[in-house]
Amino acid sequence: MYGLLNRETDGLGVRQMRLAFGCIVVVVFCFGVLPGARASGGPREGAPSPTEVTQALRRVSGLPVEYQADLGLTILSAQPKSITLLQKRRFLLGLFRTSASARYPFLRIDAAHHRQSLAGQEQNALRFSKVSALDIRTRIVEYALAEMPAFAVRLYGDIRLEPTSAHCEDASVVNVSSYYAVTRYLIEDQRITSIQGMTKARYLSTLASQTGTVMQLGPMAELLAGTNVPATELEGASAALATAMGRMDASDREMVAAELGGALTKAVASLSNRLAMAKLSSESLWSAYRSFLVNTLAAQSCADYTTDREEVVRRFNALVPHSYVEGGAVELLDYKQLAPKSRGGVASDGEIPVDVGLFPQFQRIAVAHDARMAQEYRLRQPGTIEPEDSDIEAVLRYTTSNKQDSSCSLCEFYAKSTMFFLLMDLLPAGHDLERAINGEVDYLSFNTIELDDPPAWILFLQQILNVSRRPSHKALTGMEQQAKKGFVLAATPSPEAKVIRGSLSRSADPIVSTYIGVDQLLHLPYQPLGVVSK
Repeated sequence: MYGLLNRETDGLGVRQMRLAFGCIVVVVFCFGVLPGARASGGPREGAPSPTEVTQALRRVSGLPVEYQADLGLTILSAQPKSITLLQKRRFLLGLFRTSASARYPFLRIDAAHHRQSLAGQEQNALRFSKVSALDIRTRIVEYALAEMPAFAVRLYGDIRLEPTSAHCEDASVVNVSSYYAVTRYLIEDQRITSIQGMTKARYLSTLASQTGTVMQLGPMAELLAGTNVPATELEGASAALATAMGRMDASDREMVAAELGGALTKAVASLSNRLAMAKLSSESLWSAYRSFLVNTLAAQSCADYTTDREEVVRRFNALVPHSYVEGGAVELLDYKQLAPKSRGGVASDGEIPVDVGLFPQFQRIAVAHDARMAQEYRLRQPGTIEPEDSDIEAVLRYTTSNKQDSSCSLCEFYAKSTMFFLLMDLLPAGHDLERAINGEVDYLSFNTIELDDPPAWILFLQQILNVSRRPSHKALTGMEQQAKKGFVLAATPSPEAKVIRGSLSRSADPIVSTYIGVDQLLHLPYQPLGVVSK
């Protein structure tokens, strides 16, 4: 496992971390998921009783809000029949009310793109854990919707979406897309007839008119494009969104985040296509969007990383309907119109410290790992190629030291935890792997980051738990098929799964012990994180 992973596998991912540590992957032979996956130990067997599940939920309720959300919603999803509707309602309501105390109000998008940046790792951790205040609330609404639609609508009405703006001095931008995703669930649910005292169509128009930031613009356009409302209401909502664009300001930093991969322009195009299907004009929509792009992008560019204006021009000109251009209703964009008039500042962002002195050791450990995997695939038995003891000792000496090499404690946490994960994935079963496992559990236990930045802590603790779980037959078959094609797989089940679970069980940290206790109770399966590189 290569550390800074998330469910979307973006940011500073597996392949990049190997390259960052000098461990260039060259797969000569295809290798299978042999000893690691098949020798993986799992949790105890036997279905939990309702009493055990209730007790676990009660124990979770005493933890900080991020851990309540991560574990509590897992328990509710895994054992829905073991908990009464009243118990679910009480837990969800309590969690919703305390969600404001979460460390992060929203998900974040790294829009400065600094190398090995803290903003990039915060984005990964938040996307993985989904324990920002907004995400906790929207997950609660989504869960409640299945059995308690009226309760879900009531909670949804209590969500206040007040995203903050970002400027060139900020490395990241808020991501509020989960709000619009859960809105769509409510709109599509046939049991729900009104939202906040309005018909669904009227509510969509109201929501569109309240669009205040560019980070709301794309998700709102996609929401309108994907919902089935009468043509008249769709036309009104689209017009309200176009009007909102006329009032909107956006910094270059926000435009980088909003237009990532062309997302914003594609969202406007999706709404335009939806209007065309309803035989409605999207002329005012494109005109408003064009004006918005010119006013925003011509104002200022950030000094460290800026919006690719040439690409924006290409996307806009390719997607705006030709009939509007030919008729003179909408002009095509020219790059000169988007040239920024001024230059902004540079984002202040922490840097994840990477000890370049350990590159050679990591590279040799990785080379031994890849050779061992190729040997196992050829021979269909455990490989015999092992890394040098001196290389392992050098890395373990650094990761287990108490020396603080960075003024940023969170940056240091990401760096050391990633090194531990690299070792846990690259080392063969045996004494050295056990040392790496115990070292990582000791490092996580009572670490100040546990309370200072729960999403970061959850990212690594959950990855340890995941590789200690037993894969299903389907997961194992899928991994073996990918491995036979020569792919490097992310976070495969550990050959020392029992050691991992034993080390976690021995931790005196109450949050660690709660996590392993819940995991043992629910018998959660291993979740493949997918293919990383070839």
